[in-house]
Amino acid sequence: MATHVHEAFRQLCIDDTTVQGLVDSRLTMNVAPQGQEFPYVVMTVIDDVPFHHMTAASGVAIARMQVDCYAEVHSGAHDVADAIREATDGFRGTVTANSGTMVIKSLHLEELSDNYVPAIRGDEEGTYRVSMDFMIGHAQSVPTFS
Repeated sequence: MATHVHEAFRQLCIDDTTVQGLVDSRLTMNVAPQGQEFPYVVMTVIDDVPFHHMTAASGVAIARMQVDCYAEVHSGAHDVADAIREATDGFRGTVTANSGTMVIKSLHLEELSDNYVPAIRGDEEGTYRVSMDFMIGHAQSVPTFS
């Protein structure tokens, strides 16, 4: 069974000792648990677009993965972002995650932005966030018709 693109990306991150040392397993999809310990990472698949050729699906897709690194201090958010970039940017190969595999044909950082998220309540501190968009070219199963 093939794994999903977010699972493969997460596996690349948690297999890296620097990333794991910074965030342990605090890499979640779409939303972080309330009260999550800092630093942490939230990943979101923005889109996953399959390519087609003249007669059918090509077996290749490109996903855009948004990776948000949160920390209590500016340098902490950048430390996590740098570690993830160094663990993933330029990767090509097969990733095994959740009893499945995914062939990644290309993986590169498309853009990075630096943000500050103000506190919602007056008694809280704001949060620093570094957002990165990665483009991930990956193999995809081709539908077969009877």
